[in-house]
Amino acid sequence: MSTQINATDIKRGDRYFVDPFQVVVKEELRGRHVIPDLDDIARLAVSMLTDGQLQAVVCRRDEQNRPVLVAGFTRTAACRLIRTGFQFEGQDYHDPEFRLQFTLTDCNDAEAFRRNIVENCHRNATTPIDDAHNQRRLRDAYGLNDSEIAKLYEVSPNKVCQYKKLLSLSSDEQTLVHIGQLSVATALNLLEVPAEDRAVIVANATTDSGKVSGAVVRESVRNNILNDNSDPLGLSDGTPTVAPEPSKLIPRSMKEVKSWLSSTVDDENTTTEIKNFCEVFLKYIEGRKTTKQLENALKKIEKVDALKVA
Repeated sequence: MSTQINATDIKRGDRYFVDPFQVVVKEELRGRHVIPDLDDIARLAVSMLTDGQLQAVVCRRDEQNRPVLVAGFTRTAACRLIRTGFQFEGQDYHDPEFRLQFTLTDCNDAEAFRRNIVENCHRNATTPIDDAHNQRRLRDAYGLNDSEIAKLYEVSPNKVCQYKKLLSLSSDEQTLVHIGQLSVATALNLLEVPAEDRAVIVANATTDSGKVSGAVVRESVRNNILNDNSDPLGLSDGTPTVAPEPSKLIPRSMKEVKSWLSSTVDDENTTTEIKNFCEVFLKYIEGRKTTKQLENALKKIEKVDALKVA
């Protein structure tokens, strides 16, 4: 019996039904860097058995007229799982006759990969790490520049550059970004310090829930760059220190300065002159000492240094 639809300008799109194991799957065309785990695939398979395959996958034909998957990698994996049988939450599922629905399109590998990316972007089905690796593949394998990639993803070129930087993270750090425990902004901040220091910073910044605290990372990165354990006020014993690069200077907050002054006053190894200067400086910040009094306290330190040299 034919179906009647009361609408104008209707076009028919044929759907095909096939054994999912007859579909050629090229992993290099997948739009995800980290593929869904077996539980996610099983959950989708249960849904497809219950409600049917609501969205067809997209295939193209190769030289041997075989269907080659363009979009719908997870759905295809779920269909294959249904055919072979699986267990989920204590219940067995199996339908050896289940068929994969697909529509046909004409494209080559490069176009197939681009279409997979676009589909995932529209469905918000990828993470920043997926996108970072896919964008690298677009650059390396298909010759797209950052501006072209930004246009494809419908984002700013700056965001493409940010995602490119994520590839400098270690595999463990990338995993944290992928699962949402480490934000992109915090990950980019983390890249300001040497790779060998990042694992300790992440460990110290990880909360009980598993998320990495952006505030703790920012503080740790600041301390790492400016060597917080050295001498922020220039009151060292004269040992030369290497100044940070101008591009990496981070302004200190007044809270940080007051904290250092207080800890120096409390340090039993602090000389009397420096301790006195720090106490005056603290009162100067609070408005209880004048600039002249602060200068006099500093002169006492300079006088002691001059006597040492003499």
